[in-house]
Amino acid sequence: NGDKFSFDDVVLACASTCNRLSPLAQMPISDIRGQTTTLTIPDLDTDLSLATAYCEEGYLVLQQKHGALKAHYGASYSKSNQQTKATKLDCLANIDALCDIASISTDLDQALTSVTAKIRQAIIEADEIDGPLHTAGITIDNRVGFRATTPDYLPIVGLLPETPAYKSLYRELAFDASKSPSQIA
Repeated sequence: NGDKFSFDDVVLACASTCNRLSPLAQMPISDIRGQTTTLTIPDLDTDLSLATAYCEEGYLVLQQKHGALKAHYGASYSKSNQQTKATKLDCLANIDALCDIASISTDLDQALTSVTAKIRQAIIEADEIDGPLHTAGITIDNRVGFRATTPDYLPIVGLLPETPAYKSLYRELAFDASKSPSQIA
């Protein structure tokens, strides 16, 4: 409508599409796909709550209410897979990784061991898993998300670069990455 606006600060919260904006067009931003898996196991007599999230190759968060356990595990990691739907392969990988780290608790290990075969079979036999899957009273759910990343995996925070000055100042790093910015400034 032709209106013009003026702001002191603007927050760009558009993930990997931010490089569609001309001041960020040169930013090497890409997506990394992750898939999380949540198992809901009803009627457990044992308290399996963890006081904190557990992180190793992935993360595990346990919630237990009224005897039902929710185990949130994730996340698979893929630079090349851009599917927005959950995949069986990532779900099975998450289940395997969850079972691997279940040894942090004997009770958790026993709870998962007793249902793992049923869970794997249900995933394999399902037409698709992009939505809740139910087997033997257990619910398996997956979520896919993407995060924007740069080649150095650092967060993208701060003022927009003045592209010409930035390119001039850091040109040498494109040819010799062993130098630090303080050596060329």
